[in-house]
Amino acid sequence: MKRFPWLFLLLATLLLTVMACSLPGLSSSPAATPPPRRPGQPPAGTPPPQRPPRRAQGTFQVQPPQEEAPAAQGEIMVGAIDAHILLNRDPGFGSCGIAPWKSSHCTNGANWWGMRLEAASINLVLIIPDGENRWVLTNNPDVLTAHGYNPDDFKPNGYYQDAAITDYAGDDECHAEIRGNKFAALPMATYENGQFVITFSFDTTPQEQMTGACGRADFSWELSNLLYGWGAAISGDPTDYTTTLTEADNAGPGAYRHTFKVDTNPSPENRDHVEVMVEVVCFKPVPDQGPGAYNQTPCPWQR
Repeated sequence: MKRFPWLFLLLATLLLTVMACSLPGLSSSPAATPPPRRPGQPPAGTPPPQRPPRRAQGTFQVQPPQEEAPAAQGEIMVGAIDAHILLNRDPGFGSCGIAPWKSSHCTNGANWWGMRLEAASINLVLIIPDGENRWVLTNNPDVLTAHGYNPDDFKPNGYYQDAAITDYAGDDECHAEIRGNKFAALPMATYENGQFVITFSFDTTPQEQMTGACGRADFSWELSNLLYGWGAAISGDPTDYTTTLTEADNAGPGAYRHTFKVDTNPSPENRDHVEVMVEVVCFKPVPDQGPGAYNQTPCPWQR
């Protein structure tokens, strides 16, 4: 080495360079800097969101609100206003009846077909504080959007579970069948002073299609028997869909339930026998079941 001092210096320089490159944080090439995150963009590595399925019994899926939701979002809850409607009609000869059941073609009396109709209306809503000790429950799309929720997750689901002709007291040559169409209710409710005031309006009304024949004469009718029975049961008026629930209808923490019953459609006797169960439920998130999972919980005014 004494003869070649320049060789010693070269080896030492190479050794120091290798050691520096192998130490963490001292790499000669700088680490790549990730691009800044846009507002509302999830952190890197977050799996893409999945479209929530329809609400199943006990648990359902709703997308969490957007980041830009208002500060009061933490006080808002998800709930449901549901209805179950059952109608049984007695067959037999009678009068033409009264509006809205009376047919415009009836003049001297009618042979009423017996029928059974059953339907469910499942409607997720937001429960929104509206002043002191008052809450509004709604699935209005504009309100949902304003609070950072996706209206598609709150689409109303109304469907007939059963629609059948049960009997006919007239001509044996007559036969018919009936089916119900899907419908969409837009319930709106307030809770104040221990009472709900609930109004069902409809984006698509419940309707039945009845087709058949008497001899060689075919017929096809569009009917609203379930709709009229729904109104008559909850309000006493077949065209009014507003009703009330009170604390007497409390069915445990986070649930209110009442079954309304009525005999209606005088022709001249009341031949429609209707039961309508209206239910209000409050929910809370269940993080260990995944994003957007909810279970029943006490309503905010029960706390």
